[in-house]
Amino acid sequence: SETLTALFLASGLAGSALGMARMADLPDGAFRDRLAELLARQDVDIVRSALTRVRRDGVAVMTVLRVLRAIDPLRTPDLVRLFIRDPEPAIRRDAIDLLRDAPLSPLKRERVMIQALQDHDHEVVSAVLSDLCTHQTPGALEALTKYLSRVDEPGLEAMQLMAVQLFQQAWSDDAASVLATALRARRHIFDRGPRIVSRAMIEAIEDGGNDQARAAARAWKRSAAGLWSACVGSRRATR
Repeated sequence: SETLTALFLASGLAGSALGMARMADLPDGAFRDRLAELLARQDVDIVRSALTRVRRDGVAVMTVLRVLRAIDPLRTPDLVRLFIRDPEPAIRRDAIDLLRDAPLSPLKRERVMIQALQDHDHEVVSAVLSDLCTHQTPGALEALTKYLSRVDEPGLEAMQLMAVQLFQQAWSDDAASVLATALRARRHIFDRGPRIVSRAMIEAIEDGGNDQARAAARAWKRSAAGLWSACVGSRRATR
């Protein structure tokens, strides 16, 4: 066994890639776990390069990473981060799910999730929003403020409404401050989608906000967007 271990470690990138390909084909069991243990002893740069290689070859890298997570939890987050920008949305979603359960430091978790917030797949973004709204680190709150301030992208409203709902489930003074600051920055009048989000933000603030947040809500109601919203309600406006 020690001789085989030494040979595996000496095989470097080629042996690691071959081991990963074999792991992806094997059912759960001791042999697959043994391959993961050998990879856990391999240099992390070699493991990272091997993952990149086998991904190009069509190997189910998420299967490999799930086994590694159980064997080598401390190094696995750095390996998973290779795939948060993968061309396949399903791979990106799996990567985010693995990272949410990983033993990441608050700063590293924050950095990863903020990066993934730019994803165009709604399932990825919903997982990221859930993480950011739950942990509410300073960087997460700043990123969420910018995210909720945006009125420039069609289809963004569904995700913004989800963020407001998530904040309501994990309410805090920081959440109220994010909604108030974003509300002040939102510049729109005629577009129905952004107007619905702003109204949802106001309802959340009025339900649980502090005095500063309620002042921002009152100011929005007196703004052009707020007055127009009061006039047309939920009807679609025309220019």
